[in-house]
Amino acid sequence: MTDYIIRDLNQEDLYGVLHFCKKFYRKAEFESLGKLDQNKTLQFLVDHLQSNESLMKVVEVDGDIEGFACFSVAANPFSHTSIAYEIFFWLDNKNPFAAKKIIKEYESWAKAKGCAAVRFGSIASLGDTRFNKFIKSMGFEKKETSFIKGV
Repeated sequence: MTDYIIRDLNQEDLYGVLHFCKKFYRKAEFESLGKLDQNKTLQFLVDHLQSNESLMKVVEVDGDIEGFACFSVAANPFSHTSIAYEIFFWLDNKNPFAAKKIIKEYESWAKAKGCAAVRFGSIASLGDTRFNKFIKSMGFEKKETSFIKGV
């Protein structure tokens, strides 16, 4: 197995992780909702990098970024609690050990932030039974499905 390093994202990584944002945007078929604006996406990443309410990680293999995750805290609109949610989670090498380690860090970070729950969305869950089994093994339960329609 290839050795990997999971570390905090830093300013120098921004253009590298933009690559993963583009891949996600295409894979999620969001192009019909508007052309990807790289400058806007980079500003979004910078804003989250500078926020105390965000956690950003990269997976590095042999000095190259192979994955990227971004999580954030939001107020629960229904109660006086906060919920952590996943914004980006992409691993090129589909390494379950790296995925598990990042999810565990996400859970610990969310707990330290006082969150009542962590939320995880995935386009992989649309048809990938292995991913569904993996995420359930991590203790997640399916609570909501998203449907999108352009107007």
